[in-house]
Amino acid sequence: MLESVGVGRRLLLEYSGSLTRSLSAFSLALSLLGCNEGDRDGASGSGVGGSSGAAGAAAGRSGAGGSGGGIVECNLVPTDAPAYPVLYDAGPAPAGKGGTLVDGTYLATSETWYETPPGGDITLDGVRIVLSGSLWQEAAGRPFDVHAYRRFTHEVSTSGTALTITQRCPEELEPETFEFTAEGNTLIVYVGDGSVTFGTTFTRQ
Repeated sequence: MLESVGVGRRLLLEYSGSLTRSLSAFSLALSLLGCNEGDRDGASGSGVGGSSGAAGAAAGRSGAGGSGGGIVECNLVPTDAPAYPVLYDAGPAPAGKGGTLVDGTYLATSETWYETPPGGDITLDGVRIVLSGSLWQEAAGRPFDVHAYRRFTHEVSTSGTALTITQRCPEELEPETFEFTAEGNTLIVYVGDGSVTFGTTFTRQ
């Protein structure tokens, strides 16, 4: 079974007959699992996990509770986004092309693991984002950490091929920058983890 701990810090894999995965996409003062190179090289098996890539990066970096230790509801974005598949590409990730972010509601529709040989079928829990100007609101299909955060709010800006996201809720964190491509109804965010890059595709609804 794949599990996610949070966008900002990256997806991590551990292989033990099945895949266990811990993320970033975009994000939380959690205990992240160490990344094992052997886990990526021809890992097999199948499973359902929490988000990784950009969805994990932008989404789960905070571990602080709200007042009195309660859960902070950062937005009202629905948490019922459909699951999406992991794709494998043994080649290097393409360079980001930049582009203009278009306001609207997006669903994560796939995540490509570059420089990774084909592996087992993996499905990630859904992620929905709502873009409006410089506001990026996100909701995940399952909690990103032990504090059960499922919703995150960020400020977003672009410069050339760089997308900068700054988490504002459930706690404020330092900005993180990723390469991106925005074309038509598609937004692809590339998150690097050592020699591997994860490209998460979001499709505007």
